Amino acid sequence: MPENKNAAIDIQQLREQQQNTIKNQKQARIDTAIRYAQQEFALYLPDDDLKQLGRNIIIYAEGINFEKIKPVKVKDLSNLDLYHFGWNIWNCFKVTRQDGAARFLKLTFADALKDVEEKSIKTHLKDDEQKGLIKIMEDFTDF
Repeated sequence: MPENKNAAIDIQQLREQQQNTIKNQKQARIDTAIRYAQQEFALYLPDDDLKQLGRNIIIYAEGINFEKIKPVKVKDLSNLDLYHFGWNIWNCFKVTRQDGAARFLKLTFADALKDVEEKSIKTHLKDDEQKGLIKIMEDFTDF
């Protein structure tokens, strides 16, 4: 098949369009996850920590160096609530295995989860789905 300059330009434009679509979809998921987190944690985190939680979600979603995650201090939520939140965030992105979600939780809620191993967090992410203040969510279309 003979190649011409227009065909090469068209292919490059298609690539750019597809890359932009992927980038926009990822950003939409991040925005959704942050809205979800703000709604779930509005009563349990001060404003600065709520903003930090949003930054931590971006780090998780982008797969950026997890050492940049800063802890937040949550009140009145159980570990089960935090596990459910972690599962929901993992489910929203599915960017890593659940080990990454457990590490995200351990670093983000360092004080609340100080006595819990990451391995234990991972195994309990979806326990008692309808118990606690934060429930397991299979679908984020409402956010």
